[in-house]
Amino acid sequence: MVQAHKISVLIPAYNVSPWLRRCLDSVAVQTYGNTEILIYDDGSTDATTDICKEYATQDERIRLIGRQRVGIAEARNRLLRAASGFAVVFVDSDDWVEPNFVETLLTYLLNDNLDFCGCSICYEQGDNKKNLLATSKKTYSIYDKPQIIKQYLELTPLHGSLCNKLIRTELIMNLTFNTDWNYAEDSSFVWNLIKQIGKAGLTDRVLYHYEAHEGSLSDWKFNESQLVLIKSWQNILRDVAMDYPRFFDTALLSFLQLNLSILFSIVKNGIDDAAIVAPIVRRIRKIRLPLRYIIRLDVRYIFFYLSVCVSYKQSRKLYHIWKCWKRC
Repeated sequence: MVQAHKISVLIPAYNVSPWLRRCLDSVAVQTYGNTEILIYDDGSTDATTDICKEYATQDERIRLIGRQRVGIAEARNRLLRAASGFAVVFVDSDDWVEPNFVETLLTYLLNDNLDFCGCSICYEQGDNKKNLLATSKKTYSIYDKPQIIKQYLELTPLHGSLCNKLIRTELIMNLTFNTDWNYAEDSSFVWNLIKQIGKAGLTDRVLYHYEAHEGSLSDWKFNESQLVLIKSWQNILRDVAMDYPRFFDTALLSFLQLNLSILFSIVKNGIDDAAIVAPIVRRIRKIRLPLRYIIRLDVRYIFFYLSVCVSYKQSRKLYHIWKCWKRC
C-alpha cells in the first residue's frame, strides 16, 4: 500500500508498566509505517513514564504529549487534539494489536470510502483462556447509518468499544469525551460518532487483543463508577426516541439488560446498599416490553427480571439457587 496517509495511534496510559512495552512494540512494528504514536501518561506513579520516554528516544514517531493526572476522558481529549493524521485509532496501553492492524483497516477505509472500519477483538483472560468478540458475522461487511445504529443498540456485532475502530479524523475533531465520566466514556463517544456517519465497515479478522486483568480500564467487577453506563444509555434512549423511533424497543431492551447485569453483579458481590439498589430496581420494574423482546435476553436474566419485578429479596434468593445449581 502507498503510505500517503498518516495515521494517528493514540494511547492513554496510567500505571501500566507490566504491559506497556508489549503495547508499544505492537504499534511500532505495524506493516503500515506512516504513523504517529502519541501517548498521554495520566499521572502514572510506576515506571510507565520512563518506558514512554525510552521508546520516544528510540522511535521518532513516538511522542509523550503530557503526564498530568487528568482522568481517562480528558487524556483521550488531549490525544485527539494533538492528532494530525488522516485517521485515528485508540489503543489501550495494556492491550496489543496484530502487525497488520492499521494496514488492514485503512485498506478497507480507503477502498470503500468508509467513515470508520472496525475489527474483531480477542479477550485474553490469562491461563491461555480466550474469548472472541466478533464484530462481523462475515469476513467483511459494509453498513449504512441505520444498520450501524441498529447494531449498536443491539450491542452486537457492533459494540461501544473505541479501540478496535479506525476513524476518519475529520469526523471526530468536534467530538469530545465527557470528562464527568471516567468509565465507559468510549461507549458514549462511539454513539455520538455513529450518529453522524454515512457508511462503516466491519471485519471478522481478529486484529486487536484486549488484556482482561484486575485493574484494566474496562474491568467489569462492580463499582459505583459503572453506574455511569446507565446515565449514558438514558441519553441514548432520548436520542433514539427523537431521531430513530423505530429502534426504540431495541434500545429499551439493551437498557433493561444493562440494568439487569449491573443488579446481577451487585447481588453476586453481596452489596446491600439501598441508595444504589433501589433506583435500579425501580427502573427495571418500569420497563415494559413485548414478550418477543424479553425472550431475547439471556435465560438467567429472564428469570432474574421476572423475580425482580415481583420481589427483589426473592431475586437474591433466586441468584443463590442458580449459583448452587451451577456448582452441582
